[in-house]
Amino acid sequence: MASWINATIPIPPTGGIDRANGIITPQDIDRAFTLNRYTCDPRLSAYVETYWAVSWDLPEGVTHVSRVLSSPANHLSIEEGDSERYGMSLPAVLVYGVPTTSFTAELRGKGRVFGVRFRPGGFAALSGFSVEAFTDEVKPLRAFWDDEGALLSIVGDAFADRSLTRVEELASRHHQTVRGVQRLAKKYIGVSPKWLIRRFRLQDAVAALQENPECNLAELSIALGWSDQGHFSRDFGTAIGMTPRAYGRGMISHG
Repeated sequence: MASWINATIPIPPTGGIDRANGIITPQDIDRAFTLNRYTCDPRLSAYVETYWAVSWDLPEGVTHVSRVLSSPANHLSIEEGDSERYGMSLPAVLVYGVPTTSFTAELRGKGRVFGVRFRPGGFAALSGFSVEAFTDEVKPLRAFWDDEGALLSIVGDAFADRSLTRVEELASRHHQTVRGVQRLAKKYIGVSPKWLIRRFRLQDAVAALQENPECNLAELSIALGWSDQGHFSRDFGTAIGMTPRAYGRGMISHG
């Protein structure tokens, strides 16, 4: 399995944290699976209670059922394994709602989990999301960020495909309304999608002038999606503080 533990922050010693806290059959620790709990990074201590890590390597055909009397807290976990977990393929990042009864986990094959146990209310306080609908459920992290997922796709498309020069084209490609794309951009970036598209093109214009300071500005403006050189020069001047031609001359004089 690919490693993910190196991507975490350095983990301090357990510092006397009870590994078996909440485990109904503590005798299974180090026999069916390994479990360690770690002190929380102080920068998150207002929201996070502890980190924990579980790993197992069971013989083929063997299933171990672990039961935990959980605290009233949400968990976020990075999980790897040979089989699905809660109907989701692995690796995955999962969010656990508060279980109202004991929590049961079935372990098969080989796997490992790195988790974050939030303080009661900590996940909602840190993320801003209501967790009421996730009680007794396990959801992929992306379930909490449907809007952000759509936004990342839209922004990534606008960045990668420079032929997209109009918000209407962008909205149509992603099965959104223009108003919907405008709402997403304003909410999560703070600017309009039109500004976003224009900024990517202005970055292209700056790069083009750095490479060829004496390029044909009329051709450049059309290639980058402006209707004419005048509009391009005005937008360039507003963003950079000088005309494209003056910027090109500056590149030559400093070359």
